[in-house]
Amino acid sequence: MSSERIYDPSEHVELQIYGKGWPSDEDIKLCRDFHASPWEHRLEIVMRLSDTRLRRLGRRVVYFERPDLLRGTDRDDFHAEVSRRVRGGEGDFPWMTVPRALAELDQLMAAAPAVQHGIIQALREELLAR
Repeated sequence: MSSERIYDPSEHVELQIYGKGWPSDEDIKLCRDFHASPWEHRLEIVMRLSDTRLRRLGRRVVYFERPDLLRGTDRDDFHAEVSRRVRGGEGDFPWMTVPRALAELDQLMAAAPAVQHGIIQALREELLAR
């Protein structure tokens, strides 16, 4: 019996990191090249990765740091995915979403002394504005 945790398959790349083994030596070299290269070369390096997890994460890094380097449709797809992940939508997300955060703020408001209601309400309004 192993004491290592067994991870269930997941659609979320963040939860796939431990379930599919280690990257190849070539992918490790490409990851080093990615971090050492100018942004204009990083997308090409990412597309040479054989590990789909690393490719997805690398493209995501390019989206967040230099979205102008992505084609318009790819950029739109990433934007829609980020929006879906933050807002919750369909599915069960293992991270904090806006609806979950609002529910937690409502619980805090119900339990907090009146003097703290203004702060909690300001947080709620800030979250809704985003």
